Amino acid sequence: MKRLLLFLLFVQAAFGAVAHVADCGNAGGSSSTSITCTVTGTTTAGSIVVGQVGWFASTPPTLNSVTTNGTGDTITLYNNPTADSGFASAALFSVVVGTSTASYALTANFSATCSPSIVAIVATGGNTTLVIDGTQSINAGFKSSGTDAATASSLTTTKDGDLIASFIMDSGGGGATMTVGTGFTADTNQATTNFHESGEFETQSTHGAITATWTVASGGHFSIGVIAIPPAPSGPPPGQFPRVL
Repeated sequence: MKRLLLFLLFVQAAFGAVAHVADCGNAGGSSSTSITCTVTGTTTAGSIVVGQVGWFASTPPTLNSVTTNGTGDTITLYNNPTADSGFASAALFSVVVGTSTASYALTANFSATCSPSIVAIVATGGNTTLVIDGTQSINAGFKSSGTDAATASSLTTTKDGDLIASFIMDSGGGGATMTVGTGFTADTNQATTNFHESGEFETQSTHGAITATWTVASGGHFSIGVIAIPPAPSGPPPGQFPRVL
């Protein structure tokens, strides 16, 4: 007599890769209530854009929002503001792109005039549901020149394969030259006028603690932000599938 054996087969979702595909940066150079950076080419629907806004004023205004010229975007601000010495401030943001858009523009809007800067990284393959696997913002204070001299606080991620994006602002306005830290790759549109601001990225193959670093050519005060983009599932979702033998 044949018996039907029913058992559950557990399938673990596979995850794809998050890839840096574009970036933009603008350090302004004049006082304004807003600042925009524009990504060259078309930014596709489902892309995740992350970045940092920096601003300087004797009485720092409020960063009211980050807006785009896209349709259906989901925009979130983090650590707004992270202040340094009462004059400079910074904040991180993420955007889930709703509709493919040519010459995709990101604009930071302030409550009053300041000297602003903005830098952003565009990634594909990110998880548009989870979006972010952690953020970290720190005013690193004064750092002397040197390799990996300017560091963020450690960020602990929970997903394998995160794209780790880090951003740095010369919050002292000293015009320090900042280059990537060990293991990171530079973005291609660094904001290098006025209060320099730059971006870098690295793929973290295994989740856990990671510290973003920056190499600085001269001493200065620096604000550093880190944001982790987890990969989107690329295989079947976790589930239970009956099989009969």
